[in-house]
Amino acid sequence: MLEGDFEKALKFTKKIVKRPEDLQDFYLNIIQPALYDVGNLWEQGKISVAEEHLATSIVGRIIANLYLLFSKTQKSKLRAIVTAAPNEFHELGCRMVADFLEMDGWDVLYLGANVPEEELIKLVKKIKPKLVAISVTMPFNLIKAKKIIDSLKSLGDYVPKIMVGGIAFNLMPDLYKKIGADFWAKDAKEAVEVARKIKTL
Repeated sequence: MLEGDFEKALKFTKKIVKRPEDLQDFYLNIIQPALYDVGNLWEQGKISVAEEHLATSIVGRIIANLYLLFSKTQKSKLRAIVTAAPNEFHELGCRMVADFLEMDGWDVLYLGANVPEEELIKLVKKIKPKLVAISVTMPFNLIKAKKIIDSLKSLGDYVPKIMVGGIAFNLMPDLYKKIGADFWAKDAKEAVEVARKIKTL
């Protein structure tokens, strides 16, 4: 990743991921720890912002390549919106959640990074998803996540279940309750477990 060698990274990936069943372990046990390591190196000043962005970009391209393995998953009628909070540009975590949910049969609308609150609310009103999942990496974006949750909770006629995740919540597991979310998941695997419970609500 830090070498910026996409072809080398893809070759490594293809040695490990040969079937859809291999994807979850690869995401959780290789990609996620690698991204945490890159983030730590940046915080310690051992790599530059450009190098951190390069590594993240390589991972994004790998994930996009792997998507072809499960893009034909049979989907249910249950819809989920997966997004990062406004001003949140770290999107790979929520991308992994979106992929895991899709592998589990959800009809997922993945919005990516920095989605404006008003546009998200419009989309929720339009498609009425069962679940909205919001990712927050940087703690200073928690205020914006709370604002979105407050807006969703005040919709009145239809309020989706709200799940949050990301490093900002992993540091304080009870924080999701304080900002009004219904559920918190520490990683993409747990997000699927929570989502399966939501299916029955």
